[in-house]
Amino acid sequence: MNDDGYSNDIDRAKGTKTSAEVKTEASKFIQQYLGVELEDKNVRSQLFPNTSSAKSAGNTQLSYQIDVKALAQHFVNYWISHEAQYPHLKSWVIQQIEDTGVGDAEGEYRQALDNVRNWDFGTDEEPDMPTITVDLNYGRKRLMSSIAVSVSGKDEYGDSYKGSLSLTLSQQNAVSVDDPDLTDTVSKAKDNNELDLS
Repeated sequence: MNDDGYSNDIDRAKGTKTSAEVKTEASKFIQQYLGVELEDKNVRSQLFPNTSSAKSAGNTQLSYQIDVKALAQHFVNYWISHEAQYPHLKSWVIQQIEDTGVGDAEGEYRQALDNVRNWDFGTDEEPDMPTITVDLNYGRKRLMSSIAVSVSGKDEYGDSYKGSLSLTLSQQNAVSVDDPDLTDTVSKAKDNNELDLS
């Protein structure tokens, strides 16, 4: 057994652990982006085209598609504009890049952001983005009862693929779609309800 290699593996594993400061900043960033930025109707109309809503017997069915390219670019631009507010999270991301053996980790980090922002990945053809559809169902008091996500598209070889994920919540464990703590909402839902993958 190579003790040096084993020690290096342990050191790398320790390096991937997030500190309390990183976790706090990550949670805050997620809440700000998902709970505030994406609540802007103008932003939503650009990122989530083909939105439809139907009401029946007190239930609301909301369906929308995600423009992956627009969402990725918007997310990166938002992060670039606000990264100074999350110094620990930014440093942690750069550290993960450095741990892969990259010499100029910060330069690689900045280049990755620029690649997404400019949608330029060094190829002649623009990559095919998958079609992502999200279906939400919620009832009175905006308590979400189910969510389904389906993904379809073609891989780099031109072969079609598709997959789906659905989460059904019991009435006892239903959560409000207005819940400000989005990360806890998802965690509680997964722990207490049925999750199906296909």
